Amino acid sequence: MLTEVPESLRDIPERVYVPNVSGATVDVIDPETYEVVDSYPVGQIPHHVTPSYDMTELYVNNEGSTPSP
Repeated sequence: MLTEVPESLRDIPERVYVPNVSGATVDVIDPETYEVVDSYPVGQIPHHVTPSYDMTELYVNNEGSTPSP
């Protein structure tokens, strides 16, 4: 079980990633200032944001996407 933040991630600032259904984006919020510091278009009805196991990517579950055939 991982109990410490890996050295490679320690200098990355804390952020909160919030699915924004009405804007079809994931908004990035600085938890110290409560300001939106970035926003990414992700398609219709973003639902959850999940980091990859190695913390190098974020995945967005999208309720409005159409599955590939």
